[in-house]
Amino acid sequence: MYRAFLTDSIKSPGKSYDEQLRFLRTLEELQFDHLRVMKAMAEPPDDRDGFSGSPSATLGERLPDMSKERIAELVSQLNDLRVTKLTALNTLMTYRGAQDLRGGITSYGQQFLSFLLANE
Repeated sequence: MYRAFLTDSIKSPGKSYDEQLRFLRTLEELQFDHLRVMKAMAEPPDDRDGFSGSPSATLGERLPDMSKERIAELVSQLNDLRVTKLTALNTLMTYRGAQDLRGGITSYGQQFLSFLLANE
């Protein structure tokens, strides 16, 4: 990822230095599990019908090998980095609302994800 970052910086020098620096600093703070949580949040909702759910239950389904406590810790850390803004993990809501977690990713988080996907 660092190599891709530097290559992109050389190829596209017109990009904001401050933005590139912020991406690099965020990248330094993240662990692989943070990226897995972000990917799970970015997934579109499934087509199943359901009555109710919670963001915590949705992330638990999408990340079955992680405990709910670990997911909550990672989301909190992502919130601190201003990559996500998902604070009410255990709130009961409609099933469809609980499945669509894309709104919990900040605009900076969306830009950061786009950067990561472009440099895979």
